[in-house]
Amino acid sequence: MQALIARRAAGAAAAVCVLLAAALAAPSSARAGVICQGQGCSISLGAYIHLSGDDNGSNPGVAVPPPPCWYSTVSGTDPAEGAPAGAAVPMDKFFRAGIKADSGQWFDADGSSGGGGNTFFSQFEPQADQVSDYKSYAHPQAGSWYGLDQDGSNAGGQCMARRPWLAWVPQGALPPPPDIPPLTLALYAFKHLSLPRMNLRLNPQTRSIVTLPTFVKTQMNTETLPGGQPYRWVTATIPATGLTVTVWALAGDLNITAGTAAATVYQPCHTMGSGASGQQMAHTGANAAIDCGVTYRQPSSSGPFTLTGTITWRAYWAATGSQTPTANRQPVPNGILVTRHQVPVDVAEVQGLNG
Repeated sequence: MQALIARRAAGAAAAVCVLLAAALAAPSSARAGVICQGQGCSISLGAYIHLSGDDNGSNPGVAVPPPPCWYSTVSGTDPAEGAPAGAAVPMDKFFRAGIKADSGQWFDADGSSGGGGNTFFSQFEPQADQVSDYKSYAHPQAGSWYGLDQDGSNAGGQCMARRPWLAWVPQGALPPPPDIPPLTLALYAFKHLSLPRMNLRLNPQTRSIVTLPTFVKTQMNTETLPGGQPYRWVTATIPATGLTVTVWALAGDLNITAGTAAATVYQPCHTMGSGASGQQMAHTGANAAIDCGVTYRQPSSSGPFTLTGTITWRAYWAATGSQTPTANRQPVPNGILVTRHQVPVDVAEVQGLNG
């Protein structure tokens, strides 16, 4: 997921604004975790998140909201930008100009701003001097200065109040992680949750008989709760902050459609289908009621019927690394996934079994 960043405009002190516009406006570039094009940037949350479990999915339609605050570049440093020394030197000079002008804010070339208080730049001066190799500027470090921005929400304002406004990030390293709420992390995990391949097994396997029940079983690779309910799980962790959430998808009942109106369907079924043994199936007579399956009332003379099995999975999450669903789990908003499998069923008619 990429969360769109829209940097907000603000008024600027003319001298400071010109300094940044001339010295720090960087070409479009891509860095680990942040992609900038012109005056816009986006954050790749996946650069900060580690997934484990059943995490090979890609579920469409899952909306992962952007974080309430984030860091985006205010200066560029990649050699491709034509400045191998990066922004270490110009930013150091910019901080000094801000201190000299008794300015409490910084302004980027697009009008975006940050900072606060007349001593704002002084707090960054020691690190700026170090990375710029002040005063000689002979061996400046490669890296980027990142600025904190927000989405305008209450959560964004709270994030801005508790995190540094500017951060120096060495070249090749990630900027500080965005402020990702637990629910956002859960939605990211849900988006990547993979469900098992679902197969249906029928008895009789090769050809069904009119009026004789066809039993339906489900085959799929999952973990199961003590009562036998299948589930899948994904744990998402942000190593930089330690935040961890786990999402579980719990399987519902197996629902069957026979592929023809001339049939009796026995359901709802347990997720795994019929619980009858092979011996019980073999000794079930015509028109007998069964726990899960179909009794066809006419042959498939025009081609096989399509029997469809569908399972709906409901997703839950909690701030935990536990693989097993916990009692305090909460529903994932719009956390519904579906697995489905279809099999052709040839139905023959044996006159002696009719009626």
